[in-house]
Amino acid sequence: MADTRPSIASYLRERREAAGLTQAAMAAATGFPLRVIEDFEQGVVAPTSATLGSLFDALGVPMYFRDHIVSLTRASQFPDTFGPVPSAPLPSDLRTLRSIAQPAWFQLVPTFDLVAANSAYLRLFPGLEPGGNILEWTMLNPQARKSVHEWHKEAHLMVYALRMMAPGLVPQERLDKIISACRAAPEWERLWLTDVAPADIARPWVHVRDPARRELRRMTLNVFMFEFPHRPWWMYTLVPVD
Repeated sequence: MADTRPSIASYLRERREAAGLTQAAMAAATGFPLRVIEDFEQGVVAPTSATLGSLFDALGVPMYFRDHIVSLTRASQFPDTFGPVPSAPLPSDLRTLRSIAQPAWFQLVPTFDLVAANSAYLRLFPGLEPGGNILEWTMLNPQARKSVHEWHKEAHLMVYALRMMAPGLVPQERLDKIISACRAAPEWERLWLTDVAPADIARPWVHVRDPARRELRRMTLNVFMFEFPHRPWWMYTLVPVD
């Protein structure tokens, strides 16, 4: 089965355009000849890890997002004999979620589409259901501001991740749909147009309000990417610190 993942070339091109930079400006910022920048964006030449670092620097891509972006553009290493990658969770995938006692869910990156979740997750975030979008719920559902402590900080980080990672990785129609929905929130434009400080990206924990215990709980966020069996979504878990 042909790999349908977006390429690093498309990300570099669309992220540059979203940042308002010309190819000439990229060449000046990186020290690479203009022709080399053109080749990278056309997929003629694949940038090395060191070269990609320079390109990300010029595009202002935070360090924390870089591995995520590369993983989303990397072709699968598994041969066709392993079979097609499912577009929806299989019963075995759902059993994996149900086997985890703490909140756990499958999420598409970087759109924040919620693919599946266990009961512990759904209890923690009322009104957020599989098939919905976590970012839209965060921005538009009043329950989000009750469930998520420091709502502004968490919402800002999600919006920033979408802005930095989506160009070239998310079909424009899908991205436009998410943005159009979220614009109904009065905070949207300010969150979309401002950056997040590096120290606030790799935060060690999040605080959420447990509706059963009616108290704030400090929880670590863990992210797992599927290598085998290969899946297009990632698994997230929240584990109480205390």
